[in-house]
Amino acid sequence: FFFEFKMQIEVPIHKQMFVNARALIYRIENDTLELLVQTRHRMGQKPVIEFPGGTVETFEPLLEALKREVREETGLELTDIEGQSTRIEIQSNNLTAECVSPYVVYQTIQGFNGMGAFFRCQAEGTLFSEGDGSQNVHWEEVDELIHKLDEDTNQFSVMSAAILTKIKKEGTKRFVLRT
Repeated sequence: FFFEFKMQIEVPIHKQMFVNARALIYRIENDTLELLVQTRHRMGQKPVIEFPGGTVETFEPLLEALKREVREETGLELTDIEGQSTRIEIQSNNLTAECVSPYVVYQTIQGFNGMGAFFRCQAEGTLFSEGDGSQNVHWEEVDELIHKLDEDTNQFSVMSAAILTKIKKEGTKRFVLRT
């Protein structure tokens, strides 16, 4: 006979980790690299600039979470996700795992326990000015974002500040050459 075992584990809050999928939606306008950004208002915190994305739901595939979050926050549909072609799904012992190759993986190491993946993407559709938890959704030149970062890192979510620092360090030409 077949016996199916479903395990449920209670994890204390201090051991829980939030997992996110985030999009670096880019375009080239007049030979200038632009990224889609938004302002996020979280209760009890000052508004910050960040890239679209958010929490991966329990057992939700990472790329599906990415598409859902972008659609909810910006109104756009992702048309190209770098790393999507690397997706592998494996099933073994009644478990399924997904592997993909994102642009970068991040982890917060202070403040709250979280990690996530940024994917370079392109999208189409009608852009919301305000979405699910996001406001002021707009395209901005990368050089201007880096200038804002240099003025005050605290204008950005920590994840967005980290990825902009990476782009600044590597150079925007390298970001564009990956396309």
